[in-house]
Amino acid sequence: MKLPVFIAKRKSGSFLFIIIFHFYTLSAKPYIEYSEIAGDAYKAAISLRLEEAQRLLTLMGSREPENLARLHIENYIDFFYLFVKEDQKEFTKREGNRARRLQLLESANLEVPESRFIQAEILLQWALIRLKFDQKLKAGGEIYEAYKLLEANKKLYPKFEENKKSLSIIHTLAESLPGWIRKVVGIKGSIQLGEKEIIDLVKIANSKKDYFFREEAIAINAYIWYYQANKKNQAIQLLKNSNLDHKTNPMLAFLKASLALRHGNNEECIKYLTEAPRTKEYLDFDYLDYMLGRSLLYKLDDSSVSYMKTFVQNFKGQHYIKEAYQKIAWSKIVFGNDLAAYKKEMANCAKYGNSLIDEDQQALTESKENATPHPILLKARLLYDGGYYGQAQNILIKNGHLFTNKGEGPLEYHYRLGRTLQALKNYPDAITYLLKTIELGKNNKKYFACNAALQIGLIYEENKNDVQAKKYYNLCLKIKPTEYQTSLHQKAKSGLERVSSK
Repeated sequence: MKLPVFIAKRKSGSFLFIIIFHFYTLSAKPYIEYSEIAGDAYKAAISLRLEEAQRLLTLMGSREPENLARLHIENYIDFFYLFVKEDQKEFTKREGNRARRLQLLESANLEVPESRFIQAEILLQWALIRLKFDQKLKAGGEIYEAYKLLEANKKLYPKFEENKKSLSIIHTLAESLPGWIRKVVGIKGSIQLGEKEIIDLVKIANSKKDYFFREEAIAINAYIWYYQANKKNQAIQLLKNSNLDHKTNPMLAFLKASLALRHGNNEECIKYLTEAPRTKEYLDFDYLDYMLGRSLLYKLDDSSVSYMKTFVQNFKGQHYIKEAYQKIAWSKIVFGNDLAAYKKEMANCAKYGNSLIDEDQQALTESKENATPHPILLKARLLYDGGYYGQAQNILIKNGHLFTNKGEGPLEYHYRLGRTLQALKNYPDAITYLLKTIELGKNNKKYFACNAALQIGLIYEENKNDVQAKKYYNLCLKIKPTEYQTSLHQKAKSGLERVSSK
């Protein structure tokens, strides 16, 4: 900013300085602009180069002191650090940043769409972090506040397309919320609405050179297609066609690896994880070690154990520690049938970590049971989870004679074979085994019967039989296992929403 020259007939220069400073502070007005330096800081932040992002923001503060876009990027830094590290002390330390940033944006009183948009983004990011730390009520309140800001912004500035980035997520997940919550908070939406919003934004991102939020928009689109809209092949293809570079962004490696594994392509998952950047300029993403160890275990590779041990030794966060110890314990069965070592690692599973998510809850449940996984069923499970369906089918059929007696053996055997046949697209036989699973497991607290009902629903939906799909989605919701209930029921609700809207 060019300052005017003031003439003051005083021996001291202090009066001149005061006039100039006063004029500058009165003239400088806050604004929001996603400038070049803001873009560089943003790209560094979403790539987990957080120290670089902070240095760029410091430079931005000196060059563009009134540009409030920096508050958005600052929040990304906090969000990604807490998302990756799950550090309770840092969460407590940084939580005050949320209120400070919102206050600065509100007090600036800028009548521009970016103001409400950034406030909503800050609220949503903190809501996601609160869910990591089991603060569900506060998270729900922040999601609702973000929703109100975005809906108001949409009415005031209908051509401001960035509203769709966060609204697409809220609208897509709205139907998965319990009915009483939807009624109380008044959030309305559907998978179809959220899908349309994010597709519109991705089209805009691809039509403009260097669109600021392009990577995020594509990632959200892939997530919605894969996990909510049941368009898994399209999600995978979207990521492959978008040229998003996982070799320079650990978060993209995480996303691509997660979808590849869920899609039955463990080898591709391992490729993404081994190619993820792990040099010192990136924030340590310990969970990638666990993911790689788990994927190697799925192909029955004994090098898996070292990666999972590295994870439990280095990670100080909230989630997946119990599951990691469970997988280490499984390795003792798979690579040597060492029952004593299995029990030792399951004792660690009970002792360390939290049980806030389904995976850790299931691991804790197993640790409390006085039972050991059958080596054949465990190997079949691991091979299936890695997408090695032919190998899983062979080991199950070859050893079917071992699971004819009563007890949980036949229940799990029918479930494993049914799921494997489903993956191989032998749907008639898959449904036969999954129906037998429901019959055997209807009074069992394990997740087999509940997921069998969900999978039958998905088979019927894929084959355009919405009446039968709806029947089995509803059956899934009626079965209440002690394991994975939250995620299984959420998927059933999403399935019901899809088939009911046709």
